[in-house]
Amino acid sequence: MLLSHWPSLKKWFLLESMEYPWGENPTGYSVWISEIMLQQTQVKAVIPYFLAWMREYPSIESLAQASEEEVMRSWEGLGYYSRARNIHKTSKHLFSLGQKELPKKYDELLALPGIGPYTAAAICSIAFGLPHAVLDANVKRLCQRWGAHEDWTAREEKLWTTRLDSIIKDISEPGLFNCALMQLGQLVCKKSNPQCEICPVSINCKAYQQGRTAEIPKVKKKSVKMWDSWALIYRSEDKILMEYRDSGIGRGLWSFPRISKEEPLPRGWRALMELKPLNHAFTTNRERLYPVVLEREAAESMGTLGKGVDVADHGLLAAERGGYIPGGSLPGVVFSTWEWVSLDQLRDRAVPAVYRRMILSLGG
Repeated sequence: MLLSHWPSLKKWFLLESMEYPWGENPTGYSVWISEIMLQQTQVKAVIPYFLAWMREYPSIESLAQASEEEVMRSWEGLGYYSRARNIHKTSKHLFSLGQKELPKKYDELLALPGIGPYTAAAICSIAFGLPHAVLDANVKRLCQRWGAHEDWTAREEKLWTTRLDSIIKDISEPGLFNCALMQLGQLVCKKSNPQCEICPVSINCKAYQQGRTAEIPKVKKKSVKMWDSWALIYRSEDKILMEYRDSGIGRGLWSFPRISKEEPLPRGWRALMELKPLNHAFTTNRERLYPVVLEREAAESMGTLGKGVDVADHGLLAAERGGYIPGGSLPGVVFSTWEWVSLDQLRDRAVPAVYRRMILSLGG
């Protein structure tokens, strides 16, 4: 029945939908980048990042030749940094094979890091005009209300994947069809306060007919873990001690050492100032950061390691106070992941957005 609504849905899309920069002359590369950026990120936040990214990395080749540090710096602020690492990894893989474009086959796209079923379908349909239906979060919500499904289980997922795949084979413009459904879900069939009165397909929507659009889909409460931490900003002359994460949350980024807010500040250091507390949200975790600028109380000849990091400081952070990360204390410290960095150098380092705001407060 959804197929019969295609003329009115197409008309709505061409007249009322939003125009986005990735919709202009779409290529496999531009659709890929936009779809990955749009995962877990609001559209309005993605637009400036997409435009900047395409200026910086206009092709797979330019992206492949960039360093991971450069790529992570360009992604800074979008969060979920594994997305950026997968994009970079895929570009380097394709470039090593002498491929300057993404493959056009669905199965070959699925084999690439970070490209799942709906991203592969979006690339195939929007960039290459192939009949692969997209079932992203917006389309799922639309289908769930259309069928008045109480829950969205594997059964409904399979049911609607089959239905949409069947419908799109009879559509001469599969990319347009997918874009129309995705934008209808995003702009009209929204999570809350859906605009059913202007929806071009609401006449056959079961949830609308039953007056249950507010109930479907059910709102699932997520268990959120929250804690407070000191963000330790060690200063020595014009440099700051930074930690490079080479594993776990924040891998590939520079940040300040952190300890639980319940712990006392490290001995041997005095607090010069405390900055405004900031919230750091990632996945289902919420961390309240209390930045404090620290300075050595007195010079001590206790020996140094390579880049001027004091032996006692490492022992203090790793053992006595426990360098703090979500899930527990650091089991140890790899000295090479710590570095005294000037504020000028930090401008080119990849840093989580919340730490960038701290740096800006310091004049960096």
